[in-house]
Amino acid sequence: MFAFRAAWATARKSFYYVSDGKIRKRSADGGAPQTVEFSATMQVTRAAASYTRRRRDFTSTVPRQVLGVVPR
Repeated sequence: MFAFRAAWATARKSFYYVSDGKIRKRSADGGAPQTVEFSATMQVTRAAASYTRRRRDFTSTVPRQVLGVVPR
C-alpha cells in the first residue's frame, strides 16, 4: 500500500500508479500493466559539523521510568 493516489494521463485513457515498489502504467480499458523503468541517483552531503552520538543502553536490567505509553 502506498500513500499516493493514481495519476491520470492522456485524457483519462490511462493512469500511473505505484505497485510493488515500481511505477506502473495501465490502460483504463483494462489491459495488462506496463512497468515504467525508472532510476534516480542522489548525492548526499553531510553537515560540516560533527556531533556526538547518544549512547543507548539496551541491555541494562536497572528499573527505569516508562516513556511514551499513554493510558486511554
